[in-house]
Amino acid sequence: MDHPSETSVPGEREMNGRPHCFSPKIGEIPILRGMGVLAVSFVLLVFAACGERPSSGEMEEIRSSVKRLDNKLTLMERNYQRRLTELEKSFSQVKDSLSVREKREAALQERLKKLGEQVYTMQKALAQEKATQVAKPAAPQKTETGQTGDYYVVKLGDTLYRIARNHDLSVEELMDMNNLSKDQHIYPGQRLLIRRGR
Repeated sequence: MDHPSETSVPGEREMNGRPHCFSPKIGEIPILRGMGVLAVSFVLLVFAACGERPSSGEMEEIRSSVKRLDNKLTLMERNYQRRLTELEKSFSQVKDSLSVREKREAALQERLKKLGEQVYTMQKALAQEKATQVAKPAAPQKTETGQTGDYYVVKLGDTLYRIARNHDLSVEELMDMNNLSKDQHIYPGQRLLIRRGR
């Protein structure tokens, strides 16, 4: 009679030539132990009902079967406890990972909130600055009138092109009226003729 090896891993079954491991559910191991005891008791009751006393060889085989069953159940219980411990460890790691992720998301949301507030403040300041520039009237350009014509007093940041454009002149006309060469530069306070006298 072939018996499974006592050293085999509990919960393994042969499938396609390879062992297939399954995890017993909670409460299965005590039930299996009870079934083993019931099976042995049933065998003994059969012998008793038949009025026959089992021989020493049969009793030894029964004891051996019970021992193998008990060993397999013990190994199965250890395997079950090991798997349960691994699952608890994995669950703890997943829980810790989720906790870290939630903290990072909360920090990111707080940072995005602050950035949004900064952008809103900058947009508000820019809008106020634009409104101020629109409301502020442009300063009239200072001109002087003399017997020989009208003059413009150069300010800081002025260019010949800007002065000529503001007085409906070309740059060449402005330079010609003021005897300016291309390599000459204008300076603040300088008086430039912009209209000849009549």
